[in-house]
Amino acid sequence: MSDGIEKLNKRYVGIIRMPGTYIPDNIEYIPTGSLALDFAIGLPGKRCGFRKKMITTIWGKEGSGKSTLGMSGLVNAQKYDDRLTGLINTELRQDFVYAEQMGANLNRLALVQQDASSEIFGEQISDAISEMAKSGDFSYLLLDSVAALEPKNMTEAETAENAPGLHARLVRKMLSRVLEKLKAGNTALVITTQRISKFSTTPSFAGPSYEIVGGNRLKFYSSLLLRTAMIKRLKEKEEPIGIKVQVEMQKNIGMPYARPSFSITDGLGIDWAREILDLGDPFGIAYKSGTWYRYTDSDTGEELSMGQGRARAARFLRSNPEIAGRLQQRVIDALEGEHGNKSD
Repeated sequence: MSDGIEKLNKRYVGIIRMPGTYIPDNIEYIPTGSLALDFAIGLPGKRCGFRKKMITTIWGKEGSGKSTLGMSGLVNAQKYDDRLTGLINTELRQDFVYAEQMGANLNRLALVQQDASSEIFGEQISDAISEMAKSGDFSYLLLDSVAALEPKNMTEAETAENAPGLHARLVRKMLSRVLEKLKAGNTALVITTQRISKFSTTPSFAGPSYEIVGGNRLKFYSSLLLRTAMIKRLKEKEEPIGIKVQVEMQKNIGMPYARPSFSITDGLGIDWAREILDLGDPFGIAYKSGTWYRYTDSDTGEELSMGQGRARAARFLRSNPEIAGRLQQRVIDALEGEHGNKSD
């Protein structure tokens, strides 16, 4: 070790960790609830999800599935980790009946809410997130949403008063404090936020542009930045039953510009049954033949029917969890092997 490095390490207590003196972090993942999204987050052929020890930000237009995606991760965290989960509900509109329909166990869900009457403002919520992450008692924290996180000065100020930058500064301080605590507690923090019109003095013929609410620091501190967009309304007999969502991977360790999509069905959340049909068809696992959906029994090789039309086929899978589980595993195996097959 050179004299310069040795002096620097003495002054700043080992600022440079030399080869062989450290162990790289072993990152654990929580499934998002969508296989297509899980595989898009990871390297080709590797299934991942929301990362523990790190921050994920989900943003987009209202009604584009942000809260449902965040809650889906919470449900899966309860399945795969014995620790508690936390919901930081700043918008005060959480539908807990819907959360239970998605599979959330409210007995394992801690709740934090803004309440000016109890002196609970954005600063206190920031402290709560930091302490929850530090405790190690929580596998997953969902902040829904950071856009509604209100500093005390902003909440108590007169309507005519102008307090520029208060929200951005609060978010910046919260993120800088919480990041190391997430690592210590092995906790995932998932943040939802909205979009805002981006003002420009230069005329544009391309239409309005949008920016993320929370400032650029939210982008900087996020290891995973997802932008959601509704691309289609789902209907059954002309009645709306949900939406089709596309996710743009704006910041990602795996495939940076992938655009996976999935369905959200009313009362169910992310619709895993429809996703089996979507992802299984190219591999001939759960495939469409005319207007009928079929699958091949892996034991007997017999071709069996799931029903006519996507809605009936999806209901068949939900009513037959053992068959659905086998087909889903075959889809996972096919997606894991796809990258290897392409490289052969």
